[in-house]
Amino acid sequence: MQEIGHLKFLDDAPLFHPAINFESGNGHTEGMLNSTIDYKGTKVCFVADLFPSMHHLPPHFNMGYDVQPLKIMDEKQHSLERAASKMDVSF
Repeated sequence: MQEIGHLKFLDDAPLFHPAINFESGNGHTEGMLNSTIDYKGTKVCFVADLFPSMHHLPPHFNMGYDVQPLKIMDEKQHSLERAASKMDVSF
């Protein structure tokens, strides 16, 4: 964890709770955290504005105010591939 003034910044994979993991991204906003929660063997992902709606699932469908639109396309593709590998499907 890095501290700057009164702010505390988390590393890429901080341990908040054994069942909760975070992954940071910088495409939508700098340091946006996506979380994965493991509940009774089922993983639930909260990806915030990475996929704000089902219409934003294709990697090239981005928000107009993403700070790094090309980077978020890579982050979305990575997230989709990771989810697909866990569910045994492919894109």
